[in-house]
Amino acid sequence: MNVENEITLYVHIGYGKTGSSSIQKTLKRNGDFLKNNAAFYIGLMGELLPGEKYSWQIPFGWGRLLKLGETGIKELKAMLLDNMRILKDEGVEKVIWSNESFLKSPLIVIDILKFLKENGVNIQVIAYVRRHDAWARSAYLQWGLKHKTYRGKVKSFKEWVKSNTPDFYGYLSQWVELDWGNTVVRNFDCVENVTDDFIQLLDLKGDYLNCRDNDTPSSTALYLWALYNNQYERQVLPGELYGFLVSHGIIGTHINELDYCSLFPSANDLEEVVKNSERDRVQVNSVLREQGQEALSDIPLEEKNYNVTQSQINAVFLNVIKKQQEEIASIKEILLRNNISI
Repeated sequence: MNVENEITLYVHIGYGKTGSSSIQKTLKRNGDFLKNNAAFYIGLMGELLPGEKYSWQIPFGWGRLLKLGETGIKELKAMLLDNMRILKDEGVEKVIWSNESFLKSPLIVIDILKFLKENGVNIQVIAYVRRHDAWARSAYLQWGLKHKTYRGKVKSFKEWVKSNTPDFYGYLSQWVELDWGNTVVRNFDCVENVTDDFIQLLDLKGDYLNCRDNDTPSSTALYLWALYNNQYERQVLPGELYGFLVSHGIIGTHINELDYCSLFPSANDLEEVVKNSERDRVQVNSVLREQGQEALSDIPLEEKNYNVTQSQINAVFLNVIKKQQEEIASIKEILLRNNISI
């Protein structure tokens, strides 16, 4: 089944920690704006498309699809091509697919996109990159503290970055060297708002609600995540702490001490990232300059203060205790009104 070259699939491949969540949230919440521009956002894995869904057709279904091997890839190709035809018949000219997992899976995703192109779909790939030290710092907060993606005690930035050194060009090179497609690479550091930049890049017109997502939490919240995650050898999802605070207590449980401030990157740590990333930065900058973009900066970042006072911690738990007390009082009142003994 062939699709005429009147429809373009814009594939946003990340990089992670460059505003991908904000782009996705904005696209999801502005359906009318997209419709007015003859555009349609299919989500991370096509979950926003109508009709029956495959088991992997959920927001974070990329890993589930990969486990299916060639069967999953064939299903994805067929699903995309079928929907390109349907959307084109409905007057859609621009289809948007955004998933930050794609940049690190170039061989698989490029094969899928090549299949679509051979069947008449125009392809435009979009990627964002940022300076290596800023990325490393942001990524550490997300996957080193909030979401402990490794086993053992919470690692300091210096420990964590040893196995998570940014390697943008290693993946990016496979995208920019495509002989059949066009990959636009943008410098995240040089745009005031990445979502606005993305919308302008697609030449979408009109007013829309710009939705920020995944903003850096307060230092107090980061401390609580780090302290909680440090109690477990296993990996810990970020959402687990919320349920824990609501339904469980840690009174009577041994609490491991944590030198919280030593976890975060010092100016020297970040300078080491810049130094170790010099070759990759030069390669990425060559791509950016070729596309008229400003090069990634290597000017030292301003150090951030993540200090948390005991007073702030006490205030957090005071609010938690107060809320629980109010809920208990409300339940007691309902029980008493219904003559149920406590």
